[in-house]
Amino acid sequence: MELLYKYDVKHSQLKKELMQQVNNGDNPFKVALFAATQIFLSIVNDKKYIDDEEASDFYHFLYNMTKNELSPKANYEGETAEFFDLLVVYYLLVEHVDIMRDFPDTVCWVPGLTPSQRRIMLTWPKTFVLSLFEVKQQGETVVYRDLNTRKLHDIDLPASNIHLTVDENKQNTVLALLVPIGKTYLSTQPIFYPIDDFTFADIKWMERYKAKGFEESCFYGDDLLSSYYRYSKQKNLCMKNTQATKSELEDLSFYPANRVLRETDQVMAQRLLKQHVFFREFEHYAQAEKLLTKVISTFPQMFHSYANALDLTEALRLLFVGEKLTAEDLRDSSDEVSIFWYTLICQNLEEEVRAIEAYIVPELSDNPPF
Repeated sequence: MELLYKYDVKHSQLKKELMQQVNNGDNPFKVALFAATQIFLSIVNDKKYIDDEEASDFYHFLYNMTKNELSPKANYEGETAEFFDLLVVYYLLVEHVDIMRDFPDTVCWVPGLTPSQRRIMLTWPKTFVLSLFEVKQQGETVVYRDLNTRKLHDIDLPASNIHLTVDENKQNTVLALLVPIGKTYLSTQPIFYPIDDFTFADIKWMERYKAKGFEESCFYGDDLLSSYYRYSKQKNLCMKNTQATKSELEDLSFYPANRVLRETDQVMAQRLLKQHVFFREFEHYAQAEKLLTKVISTFPQMFHSYANALDLTEALRLLFVGEKLTAEDLRDSSDEVSIFWYTLICQNLEEEVRAIEAYIVPELSDNPPF
């Protein structure tokens, strides 16, 4: 006699889809991960469930990660959709299993799994690996090298399927979540992530998480996801702006902050502001240019080819949208270069900061993230 599970009635159509996938020979681990994600999304979309204070943690989690009020029914596309898919799976494995204990029930409910496969899946919440990876190819095997731990993970994906281009002068780096399926790992949809000196500095700083166990590893994941979201948001905004040039789009994460030969402080300020999409059509551009010119003349030693100009202009954006950061916020984000610039300007150019108060344009909380 077949056992009945609590999902059989509400998700009968989903179970038929899962059975069809299994019968078609789809990877059972992929089927199970898909099933768990669908079940989880159905739970957090249930109105009765959302009313429960504990269950609303999912929405707090989304807000803390993205700083946007997000609807689970929002239609995000492209890399943004991939980011939120990763976010959902990450939350499922890190938070959801400890709150509702639904993940083991989901694993038992998925049809066509062997006992050994189920045992492996039940370890996922404690054995996942969320990190930045360098993608390598060893014969027909795709290998992810964790840039945080330096460990190698063989991925269950033929190298010929992704047409990996090997370039000794350039790293193929991705943000992904891996779950073990035996001797190899299953990867969520990898999100290509630009690696620069600042990213490597963050990775080195985060190495202290390695010895602090499962809970601390979650914070490392939060930092990675938040960092990717900020990059993704900036990238999409720039892609939508018709004034962006080809050279600007080649590397949206890094603009050298060095002075061009015979460039005045004001001309340099104009050039740097043009690199940030926010200021291209900013209604109080003259005030932004005046403030940045003052910053350049006050801290000339801070502008060199290895400094990122985008971090500085992002700090200016925070000032002109009236971002209010508490002392705790500043401490928690002290590793972010834009926050460093923000505090440096506020503490050393108090008069100039007060002068822009009349030109602050707050961001609307109900604006879409892109």
